[in-house]
Amino acid sequence: ETFEALSIKKSVLLEDKDSQYKFGPGKTEVYIGIDVGSISTNVVAIDSDKNLIAKIYLRTAGRPIEAVRKGISDIAEILRDRVEIKGAGTTGSGRYLTGDFVGADIVINEITAQATAAADIDHEVDTIFEIGGQDSKYISLEDGVVVDFEMNKVCAAGTGSFLEEQSERFDIKIEDFGDIALNAKSPLNLGERCTVFMETNVYSHYQKGAKVEDLMSGLAYSIVANYINRVVGRKKIGKKIFFQGAVAFNRSVIAAFESYIGGKIIVPPNHEVTGAIGAAIRAMQEVKEKSLATTFRGFDEISQIKYAQSSFECKGCPNHCEIKKISMTGRPALFYGGRCEKYEKAGVKTNNIPDYFAMREELLMNSYKQELPENNSKDKRKTVGMPYAMLTFEFYPFWKAFFTELGFDLILSDKTNKKIINDGVQAAVAETCFPMKATLGHVMNLMEKGVDYLFLPTTRDMPTKKSNIKGERTGSYPCPFIQGTWSIVKAAIDTGDIEILTPIINFSYKEYAREVQLMKLGTGLGGSRKAVRKATDEAYSAQSRFYSGLKELGSKALSDLGENETAIVISSRSYNSCDSAISMDVPKKLKGLGLKVLPMDFLPVKEVDLSKDWPNLYWEFGDRILSAAEIIKKDHRLYPTYITNFGCGPDSFILQYFERQMDRPFLKLEVDEHSAGAGVITRCEAFIDSLTNLKNKEKRKGKAADAGKKNLTPGAIKDPVNSGNKNVLLHGGKITETDIDISSVPEATFKRDQGRTIYIPYMSDSAIVLKHAFRSAGIDAEMLYSDDETLKWGRKYTLGKECYPFIITTGDIIKTLKNSDPKKAAFLMPQTNGPCRFGQYNKMQKIIIRELGYYDVPIIAPGAPENSQFYQEYDMQGRRGYDILAKIIFGMFAVDVLNKALRQTRPYEKQKGSTEKIYEQHISRICSCIENNNSSVISGKITSILSMARIDFEKIPVVRTKKPLVGIVGEIFVRNHPYSNNDIIRNVEALGGEVDIPTMGEWPEHTTATRRIDIITQQTDLFYKIIKYFSPNGNGSELTRTTESFGELMSGFMGGIKFFATNRYFERYIARCRKSFEKPFKGFLRDEHEGNVYDVWDNAEPYIIKWFGEAALSVGKSIEWAKGGANGIVNVLPFTCIPGNIVNAISKSIKEDYHIPWLNLAFDGLEQGTTETRLEAFMYQARQHMKSKK
Repeated sequence: ETFEALSIKKSVLLEDKDSQYKFGPGKTEVYIGIDVGSISTNVVAIDSDKNLIAKIYLRTAGRPIEAVRKGISDIAEILRDRVEIKGAGTTGSGRYLTGDFVGADIVINEITAQATAAADIDHEVDTIFEIGGQDSKYISLEDGVVVDFEMNKVCAAGTGSFLEEQSERFDIKIEDFGDIALNAKSPLNLGERCTVFMETNVYSHYQKGAKVEDLMSGLAYSIVANYINRVVGRKKIGKKIFFQGAVAFNRSVIAAFESYIGGKIIVPPNHEVTGAIGAAIRAMQEVKEKSLATTFRGFDEISQIKYAQSSFECKGCPNHCEIKKISMTGRPALFYGGRCEKYEKAGVKTNNIPDYFAMREELLMNSYKQELPENNSKDKRKTVGMPYAMLTFEFYPFWKAFFTELGFDLILSDKTNKKIINDGVQAAVAETCFPMKATLGHVMNLMEKGVDYLFLPTTRDMPTKKSNIKGERTGSYPCPFIQGTWSIVKAAIDTGDIEILTPIINFSYKEYAREVQLMKLGTGLGGSRKAVRKATDEAYSAQSRFYSGLKELGSKALSDLGENETAIVISSRSYNSCDSAISMDVPKKLKGLGLKVLPMDFLPVKEVDLSKDWPNLYWEFGDRILSAAEIIKKDHRLYPTYITNFGCGPDSFILQYFERQMDRPFLKLEVDEHSAGAGVITRCEAFIDSLTNLKNKEKRKGKAADAGKKNLTPGAIKDPVNSGNKNVLLHGGKITETDIDISSVPEATFKRDQGRTIYIPYMSDSAIVLKHAFRSAGIDAEMLYSDDETLKWGRKYTLGKECYPFIITTGDIIKTLKNSDPKKAAFLMPQTNGPCRFGQYNKMQKIIIRELGYYDVPIIAPGAPENSQFYQEYDMQGRRGYDILAKIIFGMFAVDVLNKALRQTRPYEKQKGSTEKIYEQHISRICSCIENNNSSVISGKITSILSMARIDFEKIPVVRTKKPLVGIVGEIFVRNHPYSNNDIIRNVEALGGEVDIPTMGEWPEHTTATRRIDIITQQTDLFYKIIKYFSPNGNGSELTRTTESFGELMSGFMGGIKFFATNRYFERYIARCRKSFEKPFKGFLRDEHEGNVYDVWDNAEPYIIKWFGEAALSVGKSIEWAKGGANGIVNVLPFTCIPGNIVNAISKSIKEDYHIPWLNLAFDGLEQGTTETRLEAFMYQARQHMKSKK
């Protein structure tokens, strides 16, 4: 894929003044600005009128003090004795160290510095794009002050250093990069991924003969796409845009920005030193406003300071930070490099603001008062080790009470520290989120403590609001990584002889958890039923005290907050916000800047009912985060800070929902094991500055009371430049306008009389069956087929952090809307109830197309209550609905059989294409049968078609040479979508293999089986509630009391019986269908009958919870194949797919246990230069495996 050639048509490059500064008589008052970054150090001097006198731009080269000395010396040489230094300011990542060294009057963050310089050049500038050596910044201004900002995360792919590295790779001077790129005719699409993948892509294209200029131009596009999608995101891009930083010298990047956003880019004069200029201006303002004498040490003193650099390891905590020390003659030493600023800010008075996070931690640790049972001294008690990570930050009181009451000593791992993080990162065998990697380190820490048991519970669901459990939704979940913790731990760490306790806990079903799961856990550890009940009561009591304590602390904190005070709410999962190492100590840093900082669970989130607007928000933390957003919006004193992690699957959707719901600026921090403290403190300081600016602006307007109501953030953002009522929406960098308030437009519904065609995502040929089943009911339907245009639109209108199938299906929807009549289109996007992200697709896609102006285009989500209109329009809620469902089931199993015949024949055919021709003929016949017949006769007709197909397949001339059999498992969409998986089946066949994949019919079998488990769980929970309703004390205790009436309980129980019977009938029905359609091919296919889902689960269970969705199916199927003679397994997954990465982790164990080649391939739509090589190497291993089995 290529882009249009780059050119600069609209953008303006304001020239620097070449004339030498003219000094007047006497000494000129001068202000010094210093910007110290990781790549460059800039020193400037300005006069009292803010005119630039001199500038120095040089490399930091890892020696910031020496770079500053050199810069000061060089600028002193220019100024000589003609000036009087009146003030100095520092900025950049090394601002504090530099400020102490030179005696700065003010130290400011680089966001404020860049904005100050830009506003001084042009007060109307409202957007700044700044790209430096390692950092990228987006800044939004109103009336010359910062009101919003964002910075790049850890990745350097969108920065100057990356461009410079690529230039050196091709022996091109960075100064010539832009001109070479502007000469390209066909710039290549190199994507917007991280540095390592980008470098691989560039090299791959070059090896295939790509022109250097096309590569350079493609890199210019990539740096812009990376910046817009990963830094700007959905934030507002205004009317007057400044491009600052040294990268603005690169004219091809300017042209790429212009092309991408379709607007004018202005490059201001001295753009490479605007940070230093801003620091100098703020220094001037500081000394003048406060009538201060400068503390600047002077040119001579700075040049003569004798200093020595050394380092030592601080042992004040387990982090063991390496502290850099600058020793200066006659002056206090300077320190930097610590995580906690223990040395950097020694002697600085701390504020007396309450530490609410410390209060929360104390409550967490002390909600259960430990009392040892009689005759059970602590030294005789066995120890249960629990990682101080993940849900321990919520359920520690529960488990502390439970195990203590049973006579065990619950031992926590140490708090997260550098060693734990490093150990976890090194142990990880698959890409997971930062907290999951840290959890591995915590397990290793517990092993070092010598615990008797490791406690790694599977928290299937969490305590939640009653409104969150209804219909098909059977729980409020944590993320799959938490549910599958023990699987990941066992795959990554050899725990030796330590017994691992892995109970499944349904906190959403209290009585089931109490009477079944906890009883099984307790008695399994030797406790009597009586003792386990007592331990369980104490556990629920302790957890209740913790929740009540949070409510009390939160209520007091809010009541103590003054009317004009500002408090920050850390909107995050507790294991992100309350773990100081995971959060980079953000709560403490914000508190140190003078603000009250509240944990999210201090807010009364349980009192907010989101079920109407968010009926399928099945992640419990997502529900809490959006509930907190509703509370924050109603309190003008509160501002959120959102902490997330790189690769957090749920947050790829939740954060977008939060952005659209939030009505005020908020700080967003994405942290992982590579995050640097300097970048975090910069973001915190800039955020506080922007809030101060905002409040000052409101005070000047006399509207302080309305601060909480002003719409200032992404989504539908009121344009401060326009005086009209238009809303400005940003999509992939493009700015569109609409007069409609999107939030007030009702969701589109499907109406039959509109004559719409329903477009169905293609996911194997089984999806075509659905099209013809719809047509049989008079519903016009067509398939959505993907291509490069699909990917183009999908990437433009998503953030790229969502899973790949979402990007593809969104692209297909938008492509169709742009190429057909939207008034005649509707889309089908099925819905699940979690915890995988798939259940959020239809919700997010509805939001996206509405923001694009397609307000009346319906997206139909079967299973969603809000789509009942569709079923009513076509009378599909009764017999007719079952008729269509039966046709879909018949067709799916028939296609499965034909597809298996195709894959077992095509690799051996003599005449290329003959197998495909026969296959397509019979697929067409099956589809015609489904569309034109009643379901009562279809089964027999399809059996006849399959019998004819058997005959035709047997007639195909083949040469049965020995070929390695490769099983392909993984995420169901990518596995069955040739465009998404780069046609992997044909590629394996081209490399001499035969492929087996799980059938599509496996999925309805799995869902009915898991539904059976859910029904049993619900029914058991209801049963114990009913029993206790009649117990003398059962419904009187606070611990066991139920809020439902007896009538509600019985109604639910009887409904469950009916549901169970229906589900059981359906389960048996589809099993019969599958077997009946396999019969015509008996003796032709290698494996005549697919193993049932329970067999697959049994295979998986030693490695993973058997009902654990696609991950369990992939693991179980792989083992079935390994036992049955397969020569290799390929696991295909979308990039950052949580279930896929769990399989990735487990694959190490399966590979070792069954001695079978295994390849994990992640897809995201961007070319991966190594994929072909890796597949070739894998196929060599598969052939060797086949030979060894002879």
